[in-house]
Amino acid sequence: MKNGYGSTFHSMRKNKNYSLRDVSLDYISIAQLSKFERGDSDITLNKLAPLLDNITLSTSEFISELPPTQFEDQLSFLEEISQSYLLSNQNKQELIQSITKEIARLTLATKPSSATKVYLSLLQLINQILTEKPITSTQSFLKTEVIEYLFGVERWYKFELLAFVNILPILELDFIKSACSELMRRVADIDCPVSIKNNLVDALLQTSVYLTRHKQNITAKNILSKFSKIALPEQLFFKKILVRFFLAYTQFKEFQSTTNQKTITEILVCLENYDYPTRANQLRNFLADQSFV
Repeated sequence: MKNGYGSTFHSMRKNKNYSLRDVSLDYISIAQLSKFERGDSDITLNKLAPLLDNITLSTSEFISELPPTQFEDQLSFLEEISQSYLLSNQNKQELIQSITKEIARLTLATKPSSATKVYLSLLQLINQILTEKPITSTQSFLKTEVIEYLFGVERWYKFELLAFVNILPILELDFIKSACSELMRRVADIDCPVSIKNNLVDALLQTSVYLTRHKQNITAKNILSKFSKIALPEQLFFKKILVRFFLAYTQFKEFQSTTNQKTITEILVCLENYDYPTRANQLRNFLADQSFV
């Protein structure tokens, strides 16, 4: 169990007016329970379940009161980075400052876990990319560590997907292509949960936008062309529209052609017909943004 659970348990026990003795009974010593509540030690889930029973609380009620985990905070931060510097390039200095503070905080942490070490290396790598400083030979281990981690895990979930899109600028094109092929294979897997498919689609779209902005239109077009043939669940309707939109956008220079203008018009009309006027405006603004030309 994570240390943060102890303080939550302490607050809920006090709110219900139970003493340490009332709760511990024969399951755990008062000293152990006190250490758990202070965050000085952990206890197993098997031991926590009867303690929750002793304060007449279900596991689901307890979980609903928990603060966001550190891992969820990391995911949110990585998501913010990817959306800020991959898609808009705005507020770069603010982003660098935020990352620098997070790096400093993690560097001071005692006995960081292996997952935290990878996260720290990832942030240091992103910071180098954002400051547009070349990765020196002494810092090349950061790239090696993160890429070895991505190669080493059996499947990519949200953390791995965000790690991938955030280090696109330093990845070889062949690596990006092979990674995208694997992501599409998982999107096409009927057993893959919709929530995971949503994350996979986001990563593929962000990769396509990045490639297009960096004059790799043909690669982006090939990825999106294959992607557009994959059936997506109805819950991801808007993502289907985005795939079509960005596929047309990869041929931005040829927008004078009747075919592409018709495609864009159909997409925008489709969005408005499905009560997505805000989304339609976002896409119009996207086209008008000269930084993407």
